Amino acid sequence: WSQIGRKFIKDLIEASLIYSFYSSDNNSILNDIKNKSNSIQNSLGSALSFTKEKVFHIEISYKISYGVNTNTGTMTTQTNIVGHVIESDGKINFLKHFYVDADSSFNQNKSNTPSARPYEVQMLNASAGYKFHKNKAELGLLAHNILNQNNGYNLYQSSTYIISSQSNVLGRYFMLSFTYNFSNKGGIKKADDDDDDY
Repeated sequence: WSQIGRKFIKDLIEASLIYSFYSSDNNSILNDIKNKSNSIQNSLGSALSFTKEKVFHIEISYKISYGVNTNTGTMTTQTNIVGHVIESDGKINFLKHFYVDADSSFNQNKSNTPSARPYEVQMLNASAGYKFHKNKAELGLLAHNILNQNNGYNLYQSSTYIISSQSNVLGRYFMLSFTYNFSNKGGIKKADDDDDDY
């Protein structure tokens, strides 16, 4: 795989491009029949992020992948899988002690195999919190799987087979939390320096 990236406008914006390639060949003999399988997978992705230290961080990414499995033996079969992934994540700090955080994803896989149904799921999570007592204490509220999607379905491709599986998962839920850091490593921060870095 390879990755290139560049920052712009005093490191406020960063753009990157990622490409990966995978190939494998397998040979086997079963009942005097020679079987050969070949797998080729390519993926290309891009990401764009906006960051201002201690204030906000926002990132958006997209990846497309394409895989081909070819098996030869008593008969020749070819399976194609195309996948799309869109992800976004953002965090904003304001008024020194408050923050909001949200992330979302869209994942889709399609195959030309009739037994492997298309996989498509959208996820959205969000949280908000308040930090106090020199950032040692934090009160937070989390909303998980807001769209109440079932992300327990998976379409997996290998060099010799495809697995389509589905399981029941925990759906939408909300959670209120309180955390306190009892550690005093490095001493107590000054009042004017009590913001957390990313």
